[in-house]
Amino acid sequence: MYALISDVADLLGQEPPDLDGAQWRQWDKWLAATVTIIKTRVPNLDDLVMGGSLDRDTVVWVQSSVVARMVVTSDGVSKTEHTVKIGDATASESATYASWIIPGKLYLTDEEWDLLLPKKPTALTQLTFNWE
Repeated sequence: MYALISDVADLLGQEPPDLDGAQWRQWDKWLAATVTIIKTRVPNLDDLVMGGSLDRDTVVWVQSSVVARMVVTSDGVSKTEHTVKIGDATASESATYASWIIPGKLYLTDEEWDLLLPKKPTALTQLTFNWE
């Protein structure tokens, strides 16, 4: 495993859950599952990281992002609510966002996959110019 529970907590801007609590165990399972998901497309992940072809910090960031997304939106809905009270008057506003969220499922976005998948040379990168 690459990311730690503290990496997820840092990304979320909060303290890690209690070491002996259910949330800690859940995050830990999600981190392990994320590596399994990544290895379905990048089976040589460990070799790429150990060989320096893929930056370990990139893997940690992607893995943490996937789990943080699940922590924040495990029901598939991200809700924000604001209430302001001035004197006797109260105003509130709420919004719900769920267009890009897959409820209850760990997944990597296309951008996250792009960070992890080895880059294949393009025709342009294979050209050699001789300026004699």
